[in-house]
Amino acid sequence: MKTMTTGSKKIIVHDYAGHAFPIELSRELANRGHQVWHLYAGDLVTPRGDLRKKESDPDHLEFICIPIGEKYRDVKYSYFSRWSLERSYGKSVCKQISRLRPEVVLSGNTPSGPQWDITKECSAMGIRMVSWVQDFYSLAVDRILRKKLPLLGQLIGNYYKNLDRRVFSASDAIISITPDFEPIIESFAGAKSKVTTIPNWAPIEKFPPGEKNNSWSRSMGVNQTFNIIYSGTLALKHNPELLIRLAVHLEEMPDTNIIVISEGPGIEYLREQSKIHKLSNLILLPFQAFEDFPKILASSDILLGILEKDAGVFSVPSKILSYLCAGRPLVAAMPKDNLASKLVADNQAGAVVESDDETGFISAVDELLGDAELRDRYGTSGRRYAEAHFQISHICDQFERALF
Repeated sequence: MKTMTTGSKKIIVHDYAGHAFPIELSRELANRGHQVWHLYAGDLVTPRGDLRKKESDPDHLEFICIPIGEKYRDVKYSYFSRWSLERSYGKSVCKQISRLRPEVVLSGNTPSGPQWDITKECSAMGIRMVSWVQDFYSLAVDRILRKKLPLLGQLIGNYYKNLDRRVFSASDAIISITPDFEPIIESFAGAKSKVTTIPNWAPIEKFPPGEKNNSWSRSMGVNQTFNIIYSGTLALKHNPELLIRLAVHLEEMPDTNIIVISEGPGIEYLREQSKIHKLSNLILLPFQAFEDFPKILASSDILLGILEKDAGVFSVPSKILSYLCAGRPLVAAMPKDNLASKLVADNQAGAVVESDDETGFISAVDELLGDAELRDRYGTSGRRYAEAHFQISHICDQFERALF
């Protein structure tokens, strides 16, 4: 077991969602001798990383689940109902901060309410607070509710934007995942001077290119079919209709599947539409175990990404980064100025079309269906980019400079 070293720090890494890449960061920080507590929310319906303590982990790495309540699954898309659960969650995180007394807190992927609670607690205790900006929760709420409830939605959106302003102003440092976010952060709080950009990544060692014929694909009966896979959240910033249109288009294509791995209202919409259109080529699955995810990616011939046009400014889908590791070609219907879209296009890892370009989306899939050489070229290019940019030792160096 590695032991804590001279100059080590006590760090809370709070990743509300429990994704794979922040977990890798926590492990690397602990391997460097720091005391690390990795906090995350329980009961969320979202893709998770491996949140279990391993025998190879240092004693000074601890994973702490903060319950948010099973009811959260039922009220996730009701902003009035989820508000109280999120604020209760924030108070629970603050209790852990008070108990553990770290020297620095890195908090990201967190709704605006709990993030503000965490920021206030750090300020009161004299703890260095570093906000890790993965997206802009307040802008998403504002956009969605203005459409549903124009006047009330504007008031609620302004409330959440004010919370984000307070968080950015009170944070000791801010880590942004893309330079595209910096003007938004500055407009919120004039905080450009304390912003460091560190792009997201995926744990490349966890997602090596693999054989299509593996235990997962055999168990699903898809080891000998052409598989087009979407895995990840299907929320309000995605358009599941594109997947239906693609399935309808390919219905007569023999031995071809569209496999969607997700949960929530998006998957329910797909299930309803699949019955209406009588689609036999659309396979719908719940989120799978993290240890199966590399095999799922390896089972694919094409991987899909979707993001609505007006979500491009505040969201960079991390699933795209995992896709790059897998050495498989991508087709993404996303704003072309989104960071993830730029990565795919600039590194020739797949095809990118605008979010509402249904014809282009289907045409891009058709082209890859008929061109094995192009699929291989895209997949190889994506993996090459991942190998060059996703090395955790270099990434952790950047975080240590920003944290301390």
